[in-house]
Amino acid sequence: LRFNSDQKKIAIKPGEVKTINYSVENTSKNSVSAMATFQVYPAELKDYMTKMNCFCYEKQTLKGGEKEKYALVLLVDPNVTKNIKEAIIQFVFFKK
Repeated sequence: LRFNSDQKKIAIKPGEVKTINYSVENTSKNSVSAMATFQVYPAELKDYMTKMNCFCYEKQTLKGGEKEKYALVLLVDPNVTKNIKEAIIQFVFFKK
C-alpha cells in the first residue's frame, strides 16, 4: 500500500475547521483490507482536537491497483493552550 497526504505541512488556526486529504493506492494485484490509526504530538493537543470526519479506525478494502482518496476533517478548539505552536499528526495505515 502507498499512503500519502496531499500536503506535508498544514497550518490550522484555533477555531478553524480544516480538511486534510490523503490518498491510498493498492500497489498489489490482490484486494487488500487496511485500517488507519494516528497519534498526535504533543499528546496534550488531543484534548483540543475534534475529529469531525475521519477514515480512521474503519476497515477500508481496495482492489488490486485501486486508488482511493480519504479525508480527515479536524477542528482545533479555540481555547487550545497557546504554548503549542507546532504539532505532528502521524498516521499508520496497516493491513487488516
